[in-house]
Amino acid sequence: MAPFPMSLDTYGLEFDSYKELFTDEAAHLLYLYLEFDKGINKAYEDLGYSKPSEKTKYDLFTDALYATNDKARKLQRKEDPNGFKEETIEFISPTRTELTEKIDSLNAKVEALVDYMANFVTIAKTGLTDLVD
Repeated sequence: MAPFPMSLDTYGLEFDSYKELFTDEAAHLLYLYLEFDKGINKAYEDLGYSKPSEKTKYDLFTDALYATNDKARKLQRKEDPNGFKEETIEFISPTRTELTEKIDSLNAKVEALVDYMANFVTIAKTGLTDLVD
């Protein structure tokens, strides 16, 4: 089978490795959706309502999936904070102190640039005034 278009980001993995991860995730997601669909249909039949549209079921499924993933992350963070840190990219983000230092450095550079521009404008204005006189 031909690989996906070049625009697909495989996050630095070889295509076959990415494809294997994607296939596993797709199969798992399909299983979850089918179980969800079965539960939704049973609930509607038990309550005597008509079945929801596919769009409604999809929206409910994605909401349930996001909420479940969020709860799972919170539970993992609580039960195994070190394991949670290993699987996140927080280590890439600068600390609050580093960020503050960077902002202060940029502020100083901006102030220096503004001072330079003010001096330049003053010199240019003086030069133009001298030319007119």
